[in-house]
Amino acid sequence: MIHYLVAIYYRIIILINDLFNTSIYKKIKNEYQAIQLGKKHNYVSGSNVYFGKYLNEKVIIKGFDIFNLYKNEINILNILNQSNFVPGILKVSKKYFIEEYVDGQTFDEYLKENMVNDKILKQIIEYLDYLYSYKIVHRDIRPENIIINRENIKVIDYGCAIKVDNNSFKFPLRVEKTLGEKYKNHEYWDDASSFYNILKPYIKDDNEFLLEIKKREKRLIYERES
Repeated sequence: MIHYLVAIYYRIIILINDLFNTSIYKKIKNEYQAIQLGKKHNYVSGSNVYFGKYLNEKVIIKGFDIFNLYKNEINILNILNQSNFVPGILKVSKKYFIEEYVDGQTFDEYLKENMVNDKILKQIIEYLDYLYSYKIVHRDIRPENIIINRENIKVIDYGCAIKVDNNSFKFPLRVEKTLGEKYKNHEYWDDASSFYNILKPYIKDDNEFLLEIKKREKRLIYERES
């Protein structure tokens, strides 16, 4: 009975959020003539993300929902805004923000016609080092979020990213030596491990750049509190 009531509760919340999203869509569309909303982006269900145009440029428009999921993303992108590996923010309002559209192929699409070369691997290492310099963990490294254009990479979708020294999050940093065997029994995020696991099937184990990515594993780890 309790599970049934919980399911109904979350269904109502999702319905309210969808209605809120529809309202936000209309407000964005009516507020600025410079913004042209296109079709909904193929993100997770219930999200409020659209393709669009802003100042004649193709962009991604993310409307705030009742969960305020994108405010963290804005904070992270503002920290990382000096890197070519990260999409830029073009405008922020009370209802939405406009993000640079990243043109190119996802990692999976790229691999259908191309091989992963050393240039791409070097960029991944530079990207990991850049995140580490700001003590940020992306937490959602997967092929769909790695965009390749003319052998240049960008990593998108920072909604799950976390900065280590932000005390408002419940995911404290653990250094490797304090984890020991306990490390294996907890859910954790490690961007280098994610990249390594994605790349390993396509690259020889002795590739020097793949080994460099491997060395960066567990440099920053967020462990979920039990």
